[in-house]
Amino acid sequence: MKLSFTIYGFARAAGRPRSTALLPKGGAVLQQRAKEILDFRADTPIPAQERQEILQALSLHARAHTYLPALDKDWRNTILTYLIAAKVRQDPLWNGPIVLQATFYFPVPKTYAKRIHVAVARGERVPRIVREDTEQLIKPIKDACRGVIWHDDVLVYDEHVVKLYGSPPRVEVTLELVEAWRPR
Repeated sequence: MKLSFTIYGFARAAGRPRSTALLPKGGAVLQQRAKEILDFRADTPIPAQERQEILQALSLHARAHTYLPALDKDWRNTILTYLIAAKVRQDPLWNGPIVLQATFYFPVPKTYAKRIHVAVARGERVPRIVREDTEQLIKPIKDACRGVIWHDDVLVYDEHVVKLYGSPPRVEVTLELVEAWRPR
């Protein structure tokens, strides 16, 4: 079974997830107040009840909150929206070895030589060998296909990814479900 589709737009490489530390609600205020009390009463003894509250406030632990940058989310949502709108959803989901071929087209920067602009206008294949690596470009597409076309991107056993200059910016994707190999 073979499936081909084109996603128009400027492809973005998958960025690294970002993290921030989050204290429980009101935790930052409690910790600040506890530090102020300790500074104010540096030389005087603190009653047991108040000391317990201060220790409790100072021992609050932050938990990590991980998120994707907004531009990465936008590109993933664009892919997912296209997959749903183009009705490429597979029912049942693919559950076998998959070959993925993707060709990424990027606009030629204005600062590049005129000969490159002319070559792209003539339809020649001009490789793009700067910026994103192919693993980071293909990751959002594989993630968006999870639950729409296949169960998990572990099923992709062969990938062919090409980066070219071309207009308009787009990604041409071809997926092929290979007949499952079974040992004798």
